Amino acid sequence: MYLTEDGRAARARYWGGVAQETKKSLGGNMLDHGITTAQMTARMVGLTWRDLDEAERHQCKEVVHRAGIDLAEALKARYEGDFEFEPKSKLLHQALLEVAPAVAPVQQQQPEAQTEPLFSKVYPSYIEGQIRRGEWRQQTGNQAHESGGAKFGHGSGGIVLPRAA
Repeated sequence: MYLTEDGRAARARYWGGVAQETKKSLGGNMLDHGITTAQMTARMVGLTWRDLDEAERHQCKEVVHRAGIDLAEALKARYEGDFEFEPKSKLLHQALLEVAPAVAPVQQQQPEAQTEPLFSKVYPSYIEGQIRRGEWRQQTGNQAHESGGAKFGHGSGGIVLPRAA
């Protein structure tokens, strides 16, 4: 989506304001302004909020505020045309280095039994039906018939790319 100059400037001002308000919250030690975000972030990295002591909770809330400031300032910089913005929070940087991201275990999916035939098996009758009902002009039907076999292949595989000439 293209932005007008006024729209771009408004977004830069908005994110600048978000950064300033978050700095005020952090400076005034009003860290509960971001408690929901801190709790969700802790859960994302495998921490249970109620198992954390008060100092750990405080640190989580502080890191979220610092990250929020950096994010808001990065978005402001982007809307101002500065694409070289680097986060400033040393605590955020350290926390990102220390905490390994929680990764969900890879679940093996059982292949579902094929209940319907591959399109490569049914396309000839599909095309015939299209032509018979007059839904495709004969030329389009002929083109589909000629290229259908190359596109969808005949065999056990799914879609196959056309062969090089």
